[in-house]
Amino acid sequence: MGEARNRARQFADNAYKAALGRCSGEFQKELLGIGRKAAARGVLTTGGTSIEIAQAHGRYISNLVQARLEGLLEGYELHNVALDDPLSTEIAEDVMRLQEGLLTDSGRAADQTSNAAARTIGREQFAQQVRSECMASRASIEVEIQRWRFASKKESAVTNVYHVHGHNPRWNTNSTDSSVNIVSSEEIFSTLRLKVSSQVPASEEQRDILEKLRLLEETQNSPAFAKRYSDFIGSAANHMALIAPFIPALTEMMHKLL
Repeated sequence: MGEARNRARQFADNAYKAALGRCSGEFQKELLGIGRKAAARGVLTTGGTSIEIAQAHGRYISNLVQARLEGLLEGYELHNVALDDPLSTEIAEDVMRLQEGLLTDSGRAADQTSNAAARTIGREQFAQQVRSECMASRASIEVEIQRWRFASKKESAVTNVYHVHGHNPRWNTNSTDSSVNIVSSEEIFSTLRLKVSSQVPASEEQRDILEKLRLLEETQNSPAFAKRYSDFIGSAANHMALIAPFIPALTEMMHKLL
């Protein structure tokens, strides 16, 4: 169980790194957009612009906190670690520490990333605006963990379980009733690719997910598979319901290489 917990946290760490890169890029684009709008108005340091910048900081932090929570919950579920009360408390504390750390860092960085903005409305008000956009509280996090625990218990009787072995992997569907389908890993990737292509709207996001999936398939027999797996999960984070049935099979492929 200790090894399972370590792997779960490693998964969560990798998922967070992927989210950090994605969210940082989105945050910088949002700041650039705010700056351009302000420049078009001919004033860069209005109170309104300062508040927009502070709120962008808050949304960035909120997105990272949510990504951390989801990564931990998913990691423990993937590695069959039961979310008992002590672990639920540990997760909540982990996520709250991250949020407070990010808020502190945002305050320190205010003079660098938005110095004029922070001076315009005052550092204290800037910090309050950042915090007001952070939706997570200890209570909301605990509620989300409890919902995850309840959903996991509800779905345990109907969840598909996949086992991938050797050169001709076995995909066991609904293993509790012993029904078995034999498919190859190529079919798993092919089916997943079809799902993404048909159910994720044509967009830059869809193209990114498909590209990450292509790289994942190419490295399925190499040590790079774990990194590509984290990249793929990060890119498809907004469509977990779609890819969730495939995660056990992909995870087992990764375990074969560890």
